[in-house]
Amino acid sequence: MFNRFKKPKIGLKACWHDEQITTRMPHKPDIIEIYLYNGDLENNLDKIKEKIKYLKNKNIDVVIHQPEFYKEELMTIATTDNKITKIAEDGYNILNDLCQTFGLKGFVCHPYSGNLDKEKILAVFQKTNKNRFIENLNKNKKWQKKILLENITEGFFKTQKDMEEVLKKTKTKMCMDLCHLYMTEKNNKNAEKVIKEMKKYIRHFHIVDTKGKIHDSLKIGEGKIDFSKITKYIKYGIIEVDCECQIKAEEMIESYYSYKKYLDKTKVWHKASLKIPKIKINKLINHNMNG
Repeated sequence: MFNRFKKPKIGLKACWHDEQITTRMPHKPDIIEIYLYNGDLENNLDKIKEKIKYLKNKNIDVVIHQPEFYKEELMTIATTDNKITKIAEDGYNILNDLCQTFGLKGFVCHPYSGNLDKEKILAVFQKTNKNRFIENLNKNKKWQKKILLENITEGFFKTQKDMEEVLKKTKTKMCMDLCHLYMTEKNNKNAEKVIKEMKKYIRHFHIVDTKGKIHDSLKIGEGKIDFSKITKYIKYGIIEVDCECQIKAEEMIESYYSYKKYLDKTKVWHKASLKIPKIKINKLINHNMNG
């Protein structure tokens, strides 16, 4: 994933509804991350498939983001509750099948959302639940190539140490959310260190700014994240900014252009790629002369 000679793929977030997809398409995103509402997997699966087909036909990469609930239960396998685990597994199997069938990059999984009373009842912050999460992931090895674990702000998938433990033990990859990361690490130096040291595990980014105290999901430039330090590591990701209107998504689209403008200005990937052509050209010349 971290090929510094390849131009980054950057995209936008949307649900599967026509009105949201329509407002994203004129901006030519490389990726659309389709976030699912509660009830979508149960009631709108055929419509989701049609939207995936549409985007793939437009040569747009698709990532799926899990809903918070499936069949009226919290969608998590970080629990000792076997009923909740089984329902969540059924939901993840559907997401994995979508990825396999349509050749999607992956599906984003929240180990848990970190702020629900029900999760506190389930004691998801306890060590036993981290172990159960690892156990359940390893039991479902068919997810390994497609599941993307998103870092969160509480519990066992927050710190670098815990994330690396889970990823190593389950042989999975992750989605790095910059807002969540900065809220955890508190400054740019620490955030960059985590990204640099964990880059082999990161397949996808949620690109967003933040002031670091609450989950504010700000437009790029309105928070404290120093993108000049981390852009070189971001090769694949979507802009995830809170919007007043999800259909128009003006704040997200503005940040999309701000980020792409920054990429064009700095050309981190382009500058690196300038080191390659001489070798390739010499090989080509030698081949032609010998041929």
